Amino acid sequence: MKAEIILWLALGLGGVLSGGSEIASAAETNAPAKLKIERPWEDCTVKLVVPGSTGFLAPTKSKCEGIQARCALYGYRFPVAAIFDPHTRKNYIISHGFGPGDRSFYISDRAGMMECQFFGGELVCRRSYIEMPESEGSMDDLIARFAGEFDEEKLAAQEEKNMFWIELNRAAPLDFFTAHSEGGSQPGTPSIRAIDFTDGILRLDMVSEGGKFTGSFWMDFKAKKVIRSVVDGQKMDLDPEKPWPVLRKTSQ
Repeated sequence: MKAEIILWLALGLGGVLSGGSEIASAAETNAPAKLKIERPWEDCTVKLVVPGSTGFLAPTKSKCEGIQARCALYGYRFPVAAIFDPHTRKNYIISHGFGPGDRSFYISDRAGMMECQFFGGELVCRRSYIEMPESEGSMDDLIARFAGEFDEEKLAAQEEKNMFWIELNRAAPLDFFTAHSEGGSQPGTPSIRAIDFTDGILRLDMVSEGGKFTGSFWMDFKAKKVIRSVVDGQKMDLDPEKPWPVLRKTSQ
């Protein structure tokens, strides 16, 4: 730490003594930090959710696929994945969350790709940073374009713009989202057992941390909210005027 301070002071003093170079140094200091890769690109596996549709002429069923991708870490806060979707024939670079694989997944449709990851009682969703049709270039081409077009400031702004949350906390008994389902102050994260995404409605079947509860939650991605939930066979009352915790109805 002392060595770093001495170096900083030396650089600062050198700038003052150099006259005109002080202005250049200040400009460089204020410039957005270039993307620096901290963990090189490596192979990884991600869970891709293929949307379904109830269309009258050609209904399709949603499905989950494990696909090979590449992942890396830029700076100290931007883990990303490079994913090729064989259904849209596009390459994407998108946020890549850490943690167990049963808590995160990707959804890809005509609007693009988004990463979804569960934290406590919230589903956090992020749209891709950049995409490229297969006909315009390879995954390596997209990675090179990403590194050339983005600095840390632009990446942070894009992440904030592309992110939204859906709260599930009030759609289940309080214990559901606490550590080991014990009802304490420490948050817990359930495991996702099944996923369905049809006509813009996401359904997650989950088991609470500790295995005390099982539940299914339906989320409207356009409205960005839970529209229905069933926990241990009981339909939850989603009336926003009711106090915490959400009360159970006597029948489904």
